Amino acid sequence: MEKSFNPAEKRERLSMRILVADDDEAILEITVEALKYLGCEVVTANNGKELVEKLQDGGKFDAIITDQNMPMMNGIDALEQIRQDARFKDLLLILRSAAGDSKLQERVRRIGGLYLDKPHSLNALKEALKKPI
Repeated sequence: MEKSFNPAEKRERLSMRILVADDDEAILEITVEALKYLGCEVVTANNGKELVEKLQDGGKFDAIITDQNMPMMNGIDALEQIRQDARFKDLLLILRSAAGDSKLQERVRRIGGLYLDKPHSLNALKEALKKPI
């Protein structure tokens, strides 16, 4: 993902509250910085289990962005568990992975989520967040 941001650049602001999970601290930090740059409020989790717990604790989120390969629970298992809860049937779910696995991409599509290859640009992330559910 692009790391440098131009504060003078005119940009569309996304007023969203996003829950992001990634076990790689550097990637998590860059993602948080990028989302804040886009105007988002960000809450973080370090694995899929923590992601599910934070969501079920009653937090209101507009989108979930998760990495696939994490300890305790991977991203797709977390997203499938989230989607089974009727409260989250319309929540935007984005899974990011460097694996390029077509079976994984199909699982994401089946639950109505979006798949982003890692690495990706800030613009790709912004466009994914703007997609209707």
